[in-house]
Amino acid sequence: MDGRPLEIKDGDWVFCEQVGAVYGRTFYPSFIDLAPNSAYMTVVDSVPVFINIVRHVRALEIIDYNNELFLQEKGNGKVSRIKYPIHGVDSDNSSAVISDKYGSSGVAIAVENKNNGKIFGNSSFTEVIIGREVKNEKEYDDLRFFSVALRKLLYTYRYLTPDLRSRIDPSNGCGGKFLMTARTLYSGTMAPTALERLSDSIPEEWSVTIVKVDDYVSGVAGHSNKFGDISDRSENVGSFLMSGFILPKSLFDLEIVMENAFHQKNMRMGVFEAMCLAELSLLDSWKHFRKFIALKKYSDDERYGWKFLSQKLLPRILSLYDGDKAEVLRRIAKSVTFRHDVVHKGYMPTGNDLDEVVSSIKMLLTITEIPNRYKAHWHLKPEYPERKLPEIYRHNK
Repeated sequence: MDGRPLEIKDGDWVFCEQVGAVYGRTFYPSFIDLAPNSAYMTVVDSVPVFINIVRHVRALEIIDYNNELFLQEKGNGKVSRIKYPIHGVDSDNSSAVISDKYGSSGVAIAVENKNNGKIFGNSSFTEVIIGREVKNEKEYDDLRFFSVALRKLLYTYRYLTPDLRSRIDPSNGCGGKFLMTARTLYSGTMAPTALERLSDSIPEEWSVTIVKVDDYVSGVAGHSNKFGDISDRSENVGSFLMSGFILPKSLFDLEIVMENAFHQKNMRMGVFEAMCLAELSLLDSWKHFRKFIALKKYSDDERYGWKFLSQKLLPRILSLYDGDKAEVLRRIAKSVTFRHDVVHKGYMPTGNDLDEVVSSIKMLLTITEIPNRYKAHWHLKPEYPERKLPEIYRHNK
């Protein structure tokens, strides 16, 4: 492409006040099915940004259960080392060659057959370089354009191409845990357009910047006291498993909602999906207990609105259990307000907002869907039949 993007002023496209360019480079952890070495231009904050799909690579990933990274003293500092060097795949291994529905094939995995043998696998990555020009030294340190442009690339590609191989969620963290950066200083005669200058000035040397560290980092995980005493926790999990406990699907779905929302930083979708699960549970409870719940006739619009669900139906459902309704009704009413502000007023919820909504919905689903024998409180009164249980529950009565 050689045209100028919309919204770009002449002074940002032709060679004028630019002193150089800054670039970010990542290996995006998905296969973006665009032509290798293809170049694109987009706009971030009214500035032209260059995107280069460099190449696609299959990278080797190794799981070695008897190995680890550690720090070793060296001079006045410490360096990272691998505990045991990896020399290759043991000849005694099992491997799998597979084909996917998109027509690609190759070795997917190789597992050494010995105890605690290493696991080797291929993962697809797309090398992407994104750059913009700068007009002063301070702009070299501003890398916000990179994640914005990367998301624009991914979102546009997925909208135009129904290719689920190109996962969207890593784009919220610039594509991975680290970003390689570089800068160039212009000198001499420069090309007339931003596209040509940014394409011609891609540097050879890069430095590594850590761009994303989550609250949970798998590689440093250890026991935590945030969940109470580990012995008590272990005993509690064991007793539930021994008694045949199976998490109801609605509560499983709620855990997935929470996990996806926090990893993808999409609190708005998390609030909406959590409230949908609450709505499904209330309507399912109404269906099961219909003959015990006296409600006047409502139109369809009224019956499926949150005013009806939270103010009319929910109090009737809670009255079938032996708990105090007031706190539950207060928390669900607050969650409904959050939901309406998100859907109707464009409110962007915080992580704390989502945590409050999800904890309230989890409390509700625990009341309505967990059998009596697994609850210390909020037992269904004996005159009412428990909801139909999964097969494993009924086999372990």
